[in-house]
Amino acid sequence: MTTKKEYIALADALRRANPINTDLADSAVAIDQYQRDVRAVADACESLNPRFNRSRWLAYLAGECGPSGGTNRYGRNGRKPVCRSSRY
Repeated sequence: MTTKKEYIALADALRRANPINTDLADSAVAIDQYQRDVRAVADACESLNPRFNRSRWLAYLAGECGPSGGTNRYGRNGRKPVCRSSRY
């Protein structure tokens, strides 16, 4: 079984690979491929663990909450974070 720590490490690696954070930020193809890859990884995580919280994991990838699902003080674009629970 995959642990919470491993899900966070996977999400952190995907965050670093986001084309928005690289010189490919203007490439629509790169951004589209990244989004497909993220969905494929989330699908795999969901199939491995029925308790995997896809929406919380994707919110963490988007910078809307912290790694444990708690509120992120500095929500992306000044928006109020969507995650409230500390349970992953």
